[in-house]
Formats: sequence, structure tokens, C-alpha cells
Amino acid sequence: MPRNILTNLGAVTFLICHFTPCQAVTRKALNTQEVPSDQTPKLNLSEDISSQIYTESKTVRSEDQKGGISSHTSLGIYMPSKFILKNQNFSVDYTDNTGSISGAFGGPEFIVLTNDHFQLNSVTHFGFFYDQGIYHVESESGLSVQDEVALQWIPIQTGMELSSKPLTQYNIAIGIAASAGVDWLTQTGKLDGMNQSFFVPQMEIGPVVTMFSRSQCTEHGFDGIQIALKKYASFASNQQNRGNLASVGAKYAF
Repeated sequence: MPRNILTNLGAVTFLICHFTPCQAVTRKALNTQEVPSDQTPKLNLSEDISSQIYTESKTVRSEDQKGGISSHTSLGIYMPSKFILKNQNFSVDYTDNTGSISGAFGGPEFIVLTNDHFQLNSVTHFGFFYDQGIYHVESESGLSVQDEVALQWIPIQTGMELSSKPLTQYNIAIGIAASAGVDWLTQTGKLDGMNQSFFVPQMEIGPVVTMFSRSQCTEHGFDGIQIALKKYASFASNQQNRGNLASVGAKYAF
């Protein structure tokens, strides 16, 4: 009887020692096996989606930067209805002797608000107009004489422009612009006491039309031709300057 017990214990011990290493190896093999192939596309898909989202976010940021800033350069003709400058010695009426005054102006524009139908821009203008000729000059004592007078005019303005998004196949945008600022006017002549500089507050308002606009494109470059006709007037000053300003120019998008 004891011999049978010893025999059975030996058999059990043999079985444990024989099969335990195999089970350990099997468990090790299970723990170290590769991820099933059907899960691999999920990882690649996740990486592809992340890459696509990153690329699209860069594109959106790039497009937001493009078209946000533009510049314009225009040639203008000013047709005064009343243009009189006075100092303590003389009064010069530029209305009768000047049919028009030509010049150029330009500056930056910034998009403030935009949607599917309208766009609001902040606009700044710097310009230079020049005229020279023989003018009727009235002295302080009431004497009327003639003098060769040169007029240099530097307008500085800031304002807003509200326009529609480009319409039709020619990308025509229609809008209205209003701005205010100051005119730096300098007149020089041969008479003593004629030379004088003036700083005159002014404002303007009128319709604008932009043709061949590329504001919906993402590329920088030419952004259309703009035509404007504005009512111009000075205010809060002893100097009088009223008239119409017609201009045509080009816009460039950054």
C-alpha cells in the first residue's frame, strides 16, 4: 500500500514538472504575439485622419490670412463747387479759375466684417494734389489783383467701406464709402503775405464700384479696378472747400 502511494505521487510530480513549462511557454507566446492584422487599418486610419485635420487647419489659417489686407492706388480729379482759402492778408478763390485739380492717393484696407453677402472694410487714404496758375486774389482791404499761385494739397483720411460680395461673371461689387480726416493745404505766391499753410477738417461720402475683383480667390495679387464718385466737403473751419471727387484705381490683395 505505501508503495502504491509513492508511485502515484511520483506520477503526479512527473506530470506537473512535464506540463508546467509548456504552459508557461504558451502563456508567454500568447502575451508576445503580434496585434491581429484586422486592427492595423484602424491605427493607419487614425493617423490619416489626424494628418488630414492638421493639413486642413493649416489651409484654413492660411486662407484667413490671405485677402485680409489689401492696398489701393487711385488717380483722382477734384471738381470744386466752392474752394476759397483765406489768411490775414489775402483771399484766393480757386473755384472760378480752376476747373479741376488732379492728383493721386492710396493706402491700406483691412477686412473688419464679412459674410456671404456683404463685406465691411476699414480704409485709410494718403494723397497729393497739385495745381498752379494765375488767380484772382482779393486783399484784406478789398483790392482785387492777380497773382501766380501754386497749391499743394495733401489729404489724410480714414473711414469705412461697405460693399456687396462680387456679383455676375465679371465679379462686380457695389458699395458705399465714407471717411473723414484733414487736408494739409499749402499755397505759395509772389505777393508778400501770400504764402500760407492750412489744416482743414474734411469728410467725403459716395458710391464705389469694384470690377474684376478676386476677393473670393486665395491667391495674392491683382484684386480689381475700383471707380468712385464722392461728395467732398470741409467743416469746422473758416476755409471753404466743397466739390466732387472722381477717381479710378487698382486694388492689390496681400
